[in-house]
Amino acid sequence: MINTGSEDLNKFLENYSEITSIYGEAGSGKSTLCLLAAIEQALNNKKVLFLDTEENFSLERFEQLLNNKNKECIKNILILKVKNFNIQHQQVKNLEEVKNISLIVIDSITHHYRRLYSREPELAKGMLGKQLSILNKISKKIPILITSQVYSNMNNDVQAVGKDILIKFSKTIIKLEKNPRKIINETNKKECKFEIINEGIKIK
Repeated sequence: MINTGSEDLNKFLENYSEITSIYGEAGSGKSTLCLLAAIEQALNNKKVLFLDTEENFSLERFEQLLNNKNKECIKNILILKVKNFNIQHQQVKNLEEVKNISLIVIDSITHHYRRLYSREPELAKGMLGKQLSILNKISKKIPILITSQVYSNMNNDVQAVGKDILIKFSKTIIKLEKNPRKIINETNKKECKFEIINEGIKIK
């Protein structure tokens, strides 16, 4: 199980292991959750691989979430900038060789996928499925946290991009809502309200 640094949040998430997928609209707290999990590992001198596809990794926010704890812990986080879906595909394949890593984060796995899907949907789905298949095998030894962008369907419901593929491989799926702020664990059907504070996420 991956520790987020919050006992209340850990208790709510329960199965925060293997592949956990988090989706929600921009500003809903996806990257904050990723950073909290990465920080908790790093502070305990454990290594984290962080694949950043949207350039969302903010050093300023990282230090804010640290809350005056050891800033040197960022040395335990390897940040990989992902420029396109082909590079993402290769980097995910390379993850099969990684050792001595305690957590893998991909924020977000569907950013570049979405662009390719608009041009070549079958190719995009095949590549994402292959990536998640690889990640699924890795997740038996190393917990993996991934985020997904969203879209609104015909009923105006917010859905994860590529959700049909994510569901197949994710042990836990978390939806974040903004108004009001709410965490919904779609796997165990639990939900709770929360707020984003300087130090992270506070469960109400």
